[in-house]
Amino acid sequence: MAAEALKKLKTEISKDQQEVAERNIGQWYSLKADNGDPDAQVWLAKHYHDGVIFPQDFVKAYQWYKIAQNSYYFIKNHGCNETLAENAAANIKEVEAQIEELETKHIDLAQLKQMSILLANWFKRANRRGIPSAERAIEGWDNAEKGCVL
Repeated sequence: MAAEALKKLKTEISKDQQEVAERNIGQWYSLKADNGDPDAQVWLAKHYHDGVIFPQDFVKAYQWYKIAQNSYYFIKNHGCNETLAENAAANIKEVEAQIEELETKHIDLAQLKQMSILLANWFKRANRRGIPSAERAIEGWDNAEKGCVL
């Protein structure tokens, strides 16, 4: 049903209007992802991975998958709702498969080292902003600043 509605919408609005809508959607998901929403983080990762809405960027896809992985682990281990914990556990498997694919096919060791530093910095900023899933990551990720791969 939703796919049909989207298809109909695309035929009824101009290309310029589509681009504006996609840009707005991308900004909305970026804001949600930056504020700790793991589903939005996966959405961003998939769109960077596939080159949909955003230019294809495997490093950014990897970054958002790693952040989402941590967010889902936090929900799984600290969630107050059993259903959310089960959903997070299922999502972890999908995210980890995507991370493995990126590590084996698209990202080299130098990029992984650089990404470790960027991820550590993201988690530190998120921790200062009070995003709960970031607190868990800080302890184990301080070594990233020294060039260690996560």
